[in-house]
Amino acid sequence: MNERKAWITNRVRLGWGLVVLGVALLVAGGILGVLNAGSGWNYGVIGGLGILAAGFGVGQVLRYRPALRDEASARRVVAEERDERTVQIRTRAGNRAWIVSAVFVWIALMWVSYASNGNVPALAGDLLWWYLVTAFAVPITVYAGSIMLDERSS
Repeated sequence: MNERKAWITNRVRLGWGLVVLGVALLVAGGILGVLNAGSGWNYGVIGGLGILAAGFGVGQVLRYRPALRDEASARRVVAEERDERTVQIRTRAGNRAWIVSAVFVWIALMWVSYASNGNVPALAGDLLWWYLVTAFAVPITVYAGSIMLDERSS
């Protein structure tokens, strides 16, 4: 087995491993939820992590499995993943997303500092939830948007 096939095989194995982990987490979340119904903790979070892991695993398998059978496809996939331009674009996009994420964390830290002195109202309830959703979604959007823009411009 050449280096390309071994690399792709490892990616497919990782995908299947994530699928198995996801299903196990989904089942564990369901079982814990039934067994501890009155605990007040939402075990659906564990199931949600399972769905996320399984989704990433299915994505890996769908992306890399066809390349196991076809040498030309394997060559194309490996070249795509290891291309210097692609790596540079992903690195720049990740850097931009990290900066945006750091700004959101800094804003939250400043807000909590001022709220502890009584200068601004404390983040709580729905306002806190919406802030956290925004702090999660905006960096992901910046990352994906940066990749698309850089792909078009270079």
